[in-house]
Order: sequence, then C-alpha cells, then structure tokens
Amino acid sequence: QGEINKHHLSFGVNANHSESDLISEPYFSFRVSPAMEAMDYFGAFINDTVALWSDRAILTLAARYDANSITDSEVQPSARLLFNLNTRSRAWVAVSRAAALPSRALMQADQTLASILPAAPPSIPLPVVINLNSFEGTQNTILDSVEIGYRYAWHNHSIDIAAFDFHYD
Repeated sequence: QGEINKHHLSFGVNANHSESDLISEPYFSFRVSPAMEAMDYFGAFINDTVALWSDRAILTLAARYDANSITDSEVQPSARLLFNLNTRSRAWVAVSRAAALPSRALMQADQTLASILPAAPPSIPLPVVINLNSFEGTQNTILDSVEIGYRYAWHNHSIDIAAFDFHYD
C-alpha cells in the first residue's frame, strides 16, 4: 500500500491449499469422485484510487486475478467514479466483473443424486425430494454489473438511491 502523486495504490496476494472430503449422510446418498481432493487457490489484486478535479471526483480502478486447480483462471476488473456534488450529495457509477467458483459436488458427482427426506412435523410438514445432477465441464459463474447511485447526507443520517444491472454467464 502506498501513495504516488495523487494515486493511492494497494495490492496483495493470497494462496490457499484446501483438502475436502465429501461424505454421504445416511438419509442423503450421493457419490463424488474422488471423495477426497486437494485444491490450490492463488489470487492477487491491485487497486488504484486517484482524486480528480480538485477532489471533486474520485476514480477507483481495480483488478483481481484468481487461479485455482478446478476451473480456469479469471481476471476481475472494476472501475468506479464518485462525484462529490456538494458537502451533502454524492453520485457514483461503477462497472465490474466478478467470478464465483462452482462447488465440487456440482462438478464431480458420479451419479444423479436423489434422496427423500421424511416428513418431520412441525419443521418439515411434507416429505422433501432432493435431486442433484452433476454438470461436467461446469465453469466459474461470471457476473458483469453496472451500478449507478446517489447519496444525500444530513447530520448523522444518509439516504442512498441506487440502480443495478446484473448479467450472469
């Protein structure tokens, strides 16, 4: 983390090694192959915030890179522009891309998973059927988003109005 001219930079890295062992409960039989698997994750990010027009606007540019041993790696960029309209009002616009890793059970189930949970009144008044299918070739879920908003503040209170447009792949 540091500051160069009017740029405020922050960056970081993360790494994780995880071992999961998916076991089957007696009332919910399923099989994932392999039952035990080690997964490695690596990530890095950089964030740059710069004040523009005598601090009347603040631009934030960021990017995150994530890699793992299950799916493809992803770059997740974002940009946000905040306008200080006056001492009480702010407006902003942002665009982002994000990725979510699917679960091992969804990706690596060997068979169609089905189970019937018996009724157990009062919490479960009717039997519940659970059916889970694996999806070979499942990839990260990608979100592309656009956001626009306005904030008005007075004393110790504020009110925000925001609109979002999300598109999932």
